[in-house]
Order: sequence, then C-alpha cells, then structure tokens
Amino acid sequence: MKLQDRRRECGIEQADLASRVGTNAPMMSNFERYKCIPIPKMLEAICKELNCEIEDIYERGEIYLSIREDKKDKSLCVTARREPAVYKFSVRLPDEARKTFTQENLEKCGYHSLKDFAWHCWRRFEKQLAIVSKKEKANTHSNCMSALDENGK
Repeated sequence: MKLQDRRRECGIEQADLASRVGTNAPMMSNFERYKCIPIPKMLEAICKELNCEIEDIYERGEIYLSIREDKKDKSLCVTARREPAVYKFSVRLPDEARKTFTQENLEKCGYHSLKDFAWHCWRRFEKQLAIVSKKEKANTHSNCMSALDENGK
C-alpha cells in the first residue's frame, strides 16, 4: 500500500499528518510522491500515526530496513543497501523518465528494480574507470621512460 493511500484511508489530511510527525506539507508531499524517503525517526512517527508497518507504505525494493544491534539504541535504521557504509545518490530526471523506468521495462532489460539498474550502472562505470586508469598509468610510465631516454640515462 502506498503512503498517500494509507493516509487517505485513515482520513488524515496531508498537512495534518505532516505537523503530527514534525515536518511540513511540501515535504510530506515529497514522501507521498516517493521523491525522497523520510529519515528513520520520522518514518517511525508516520507509521505510528497511520497505525501501519513500514512495509505497508514502501515496497521491499524501495527501502531496505535493518535494526541496530546497539545495547543503548535499538532503533530503526533505513539504508539504501545493507552494507555498513552507503553512498546515497539521488538525481533529478525529467518526468518522462518515470514512463521509461517502469517495473515492466526494467524487467524486460533484466533488472529487478531501479536500484538494481543503478547498481549495474555503477559496476559498469567502475570497470570503465579501471580501464581508463590503467591506460593513464601506462601512458605516464611510457612518458617517464621517454624522458629518461632523452636525458641519456
């Protein structure tokens, strides 16, 4: 179930829910349109106000959840992946991109989700960067060798 659907089902206005959880209506609108994900404490507050679980308003592919195993703090931790250190990345695309990045189109191309697609792109970029770096290193080495030859050493 989507966040907006759940809020409406509960009969709560967007601005009212926003004030109850400590944000404003424009930010709540961003949450409902999935332009951004609330921070963990706010996500907990939203779920409490809507009397639901996180999985009721976010799909598994949209958000990854884990519980901190700290003795003092057993709070909810929301991350883009389960690795301890995560680089968070967001990008603004034209509205037409939404029509292209449908689940059906992603699956046609062999991706499980948009995040899966982004990880694939990152891996491909990493490989390209390694190739370029290797070429640069080879060029630097050959330039050094040429300089040594010119100096007669």
